Amino acid sequence: MFTLLRQRRLRWIGHARRMADGRIPKDLLYSELSLVKRKRGRPLLRFTDVCKRDMKACDIDTVNWELQADDRKVWKAFVHNGLAVGEGKLKQQTTAK
Repeated sequence: MFTLLRQRRLRWIGHARRMADGRIPKDLLYSELSLVKRKRGRPLLRFTDVCKRDMKACDIDTVNWELQADDRKVWKAFVHNGLAVGEGKLKQQTTAK
């Protein structure tokens, strides 16, 4: 289930990256709210934070991911290979417990 959710998030973030500038999903992905006060305590995770956590779990570079996402076939291969690596790590963690 975790792998399926990661796959969906990573596929969507790649799709949003390739969108033309000015599209609402892309604007929301790259925007930040500067005038809003956050509540006390640990801040809630944003969609980009969860996607970066997924990228780290799948051994995808979180700094240069946009270069790979610009080419659809390359991004699809990165996501597919990364999910296989992430699934292996998850299995190792569960057997270690």
